Amino acid sequence: MFLGDNIRFLRKRREWSQDDLAARMGYKSFTTIQKWESGVADPPLKVVAQLAELFGVDIDVLTSVNMEAMAADHWTETFREKLTDIIPNVDREDAAASGVDIEQLSEVASGDRPISLGTACDIASSLGRSLDDMVGNKNAASGDGDGRIREFAALFNCLTPDQQNLVIAQIKGILSAQ
Repeated sequence: MFLGDNIRFLRKRREWSQDDLAARMGYKSFTTIQKWESGVADPPLKVVAQLAELFGVDIDVLTSVNMEAMAADHWTETFREKLTDIIPNVDREDAAASGVDIEQLSEVASGDRPISLGTACDIASSLGRSLDDMVGNKNAASGDGDGRIREFAALFNCLTPDQQNLVIAQIKGILSAQ
């Protein structure tokens, strides 16, 4: 149901044209990609698996979750609120010594500077916080399995596609050694 929209969303998120995606998938032109994104045609299951791997997402998520809605800015409000609460307590000398720019953090907190998930990961890490904490995901801190999965997914999504492929390869290596 969401496959075409998700292909478009993930392609645009990586700043790829339809031609770019077609080339990465081994197609000669963008028309096939255009048909998938518009819902005129669906890719075969084997191609869906290739798309999921290319984009670094689970096949179930790619096909059945509205990823654009999931990525909507609702998390940014919570992140900005937490950042606003934290900034007054940050030692400016320590921050400067660690390369943390308090003025930039203030601009992010106030909404004057746009924020991506990758930037949020970097900011949370520089402050010694988890992204889950900064976006108000209380389940991740509880140690339950779902919280750990969400934390992994949030961190994984902060990686570049090449880094994601390396992580996947390492996990597969670990599992095959068991």
